[in-house]
Order: sequence, then C-alpha cells, then structure tokens
Amino acid sequence: MDITEKTAILRKFSIFGSLSDQAFLDVGSKTHEIAIDEGKVFIRQGDTVGPIYFIYNGLAKIYRLNENGMVANLGFAGEFEIVGDMAFITSQNRSASVEAMRKVDALVLSPEDFKNILYAYPEISIQLMQIFSQRLRKSNASSEEMMFQNLTHRTWIALETLSKYFPEKSITLSHEELAEIVGATRARTTEALHQLQKEKKIQLSHRNIHIL
Repeated sequence: MDITEKTAILRKFSIFGSLSDQAFLDVGSKTHEIAIDEGKVFIRQGDTVGPIYFIYNGLAKIYRLNENGMVANLGFAGEFEIVGDMAFITSQNRSASVEAMRKVDALVLSPEDFKNILYAYPEISIQLMQIFSQRLRKSNASSEEMMFQNLTHRTWIALETLSKYFPEKSITLSHEELAEIVGATRARTTEALHQLQKEKKIQLSHRNIHIL
C-alpha cells in the first residue's frame, strides 16, 4: 500500500478532523498495514501499552475477564474505528482484550509515533479525548442496560449494535459466537433468538441473523 492509499484511509477517521495534506502525509508515513486473521486476539488484557490500530476493514470484539474468569463484553470495533488507544491515554496496561471476529485490516502506529503525532498536531488530542468520552458514556450506558435486562432483551441489544457492522443488517454469526457476546449458554441464546423471531424482530437462517 502506498502513501496515497494510506492517507485516503486515514481521512475517514474522525480523530484526524481536518488536518492539512502535509499532516496526513506525515501520519501516513509512520503507519504500516497489518492483516489479522479471524479468531486472533491481537490486544490482550494486562499487556503493557502497545500499538494503536486504525481498523479500516473487518470486525473485532472487545471484552474483559473479571477475577473469576467471567467474560464481560464491552463492545465492538469495525470500519474506521480505533482500538489500542485507551492504554495510551491512561498510561496503564491494557484494560481489555480485542479479538478479530472477522478478518481485520488495519493501519498501525507505534505508541512512540502516536505520541509524536499528538505533539506535532495537538488538535488530534482534542478529538481523541472527545472519542474517549463518548466511548466511556456509551460503555457505561450499555453495561447498565445489559445488567438489568433479561436475556432476550440483552440479545436484541447486542444484535442492534452488531447490525451496523454488517451489510443490509444480515449478521453472519453462529449461535455459539453470539452466546459468548451476551454471556449465556448456546442453548439459552438460541431460545432468545427464537423468541425474537416470534416477535418478528429477526429472521434466522444458517449462520445468519437478519434484522427486520
């Protein structure tokens, strides 16, 4: 991928706002491209600060393990979203893991290069903090909502969230994959899906959940 292609991709990330052409060239020159296979965990909870990933294709899930080994789903990251920046902002170890649900293509910046870019273009820092604040509010609201709702409603919330990452709202996930996201057994998740189908909110087929 040449620098022109990189800058064209970077322009689609809101964090960079209206940087000058030269600034985009500067940022683009410091990135490298990476392809991450489906199922690979490319950020691990507890690791030290590492690369920042600018996803331009694919889908990843973000989750955290508690002290009892239970998985808490924190959300998803898809096209033109960033992962890996939280540890950089807080100067702490990675607070969550990120796994490719589908093959992920991303441009990557090292922490040192990212820091230098923020120094050179402070307007990016403002955008970064706004994104951080929005993400925190969204995560808190989602966690509270998921905590107090029954499984059918939790499943519906997860499907609504996922639908924006799939063309025409056709979500290509197995019941087992969805069960991991909503924190339930496969059997109970299947029951919830059948209930949602009865309510005419979704249509089920093999490895496909279509939002109606």
